[in-house]
Amino acid sequence: MEVAKLNIVTVIVDALRFDVLCRVIHSGLSSNLSQIVKGNSFFKDCYALTNVTDSSLTTIFTGLHPLTHGVLSHGDRLSPWETKRAHKLNTLPKILSRNGYFTIAVDFLDRWHSQGFHIYKTPSASLLMQKISQFFGFLTSKPTVNIFISRITQLVESVSYKARLPSFLKAISDCISNRFFKHFVTGLGGFTNTKYFTNFSLNLLNKISKLSKPFFLLIHYWNTHSPYHSEGIDIERVRKIVERYHKEMDMPLNNVLKRIKHPLLVSYLKNWFKLRKLKDTLDVISQYYAAILDIDKQIGKIINFLEEKNLLDNTILIVTGDHGESLGEHDIYFDHHGLYEVNLKVPLIIFSPKLANEGMFNIMMKNNHITHLDTVPTLLDLLNLPKDSLKFDGQSLLRERKDNSLIVAIETYTETKLSAKNGDWKIITSITPKEAMCRYCGRIHGGLNELYDLKKDPHETKNIAQDYPEIFNSLKNLASKYLARFKLYHKLSRLSIHLKKQKRKNKHFK
Repeated sequence: MEVAKLNIVTVIVDALRFDVLCRVIHSGLSSNLSQIVKGNSFFKDCYALTNVTDSSLTTIFTGLHPLTHGVLSHGDRLSPWETKRAHKLNTLPKILSRNGYFTIAVDFLDRWHSQGFHIYKTPSASLLMQKISQFFGFLTSKPTVNIFISRITQLVESVSYKARLPSFLKAISDCISNRFFKHFVTGLGGFTNTKYFTNFSLNLLNKISKLSKPFFLLIHYWNTHSPYHSEGIDIERVRKIVERYHKEMDMPLNNVLKRIKHPLLVSYLKNWFKLRKLKDTLDVISQYYAAILDIDKQIGKIINFLEEKNLLDNTILIVTGDHGESLGEHDIYFDHHGLYEVNLKVPLIIFSPKLANEGMFNIMMKNNHITHLDTVPTLLDLLNLPKDSLKFDGQSLLRERKDNSLIVAIETYTETKLSAKNGDWKIITSITPKEAMCRYCGRIHGGLNELYDLKKDPHETKNIAQDYPEIFNSLKNLASKYLARFKLYHKLSRLSIHLKKQKRKNKHFK
């Protein structure tokens, strides 16, 4: 069996949460994802280990925990040592490239994410946008330039947030920070149109599929990230499904805006709601569901292309999310901060007619407690590629696995917390109220210490930390022992964005 020549198509759907995808699949509106999960691997117990893209994608393509690879934050809040460390990582594209694969990515994150790819392109609706994004992509691929731009963004944001500026100066500050740097450097300007991403990807694939080399294609769709975008989806039909699951969350959007304290985020949401003529939370949630249905259409196009080119039987298609999305749960609106299940539990689909016929999925589906750590070692096993000299924090789903029921996730972008899940019990905790404070919402979500019984309370609505202190402390001790294995955890002393700023002065990493 020459599995080493199998092609790989990996689809990352930004902010794709597991439960909503399941509802879409079973809604009767899905025509593609509902088909490929039959007879293939649809893992229903897969977790991201953080809730931001830069860190999560690094985990997905290294098989390393954030505390191993060192990318703890995201975008303009990355510290210089995080960026420099990231460029030295051994990633899946680099591994595949060394083993004879032609590697392509369609995304706009660039920086270390582009390393190992023969082609790394950013599609756009217009040539002008392509040129602008390529220019900024080139700039931000340079660590020193990226750090400089990040500092300017943070400074402008800080001034706008803290100072009592006249309204016209606040508008200028808003424009610079939210509509310029975030639009081109870390934002989504012009990049949420899935049609362009798909067509762009398949055109590239069509050109290189004639090569004798196997290929690895990464497509990163962003339309499921706010502001949720879709085309050709019947929103009224989608709204009926949304009302079935989210009716109790319905409220006017003006009430949502009052729950958010960060002025730039409020401005962003106001513009989004006004532009789309959205009136209540169910309108916005319907947009998210519709965006996933748009992804469903794109998956169909990819499969049809592979079938027409006689590539489907020799290709592995992987679909997952980098993290989930909160649609109002826990008082978190249309974002993914917080370490709740809606933000960490993600789908993982592995589709391959060839592997299904060979019974590979019967072996993999016996596993549970899966995380993004397991994707690289599993894929290398499926491709029969050597990994003797490679080190991973995850385990292959094709091999006998050690006990891995404990899942520890972290966040440092919006607030500084960690979560530990063991079976049906889960804790979320922080060190101080200052670190637990959400910089977007101006409050602590859920409390300083949280404990949930996921069997009885799958939506994490009742914090029982005070009722069961022995269970909370036991799980916290398990998490502490798990974290003790990471050298970076000891170097940082504690998971704190504030401490990272101090430690940048010390040369911990070379």
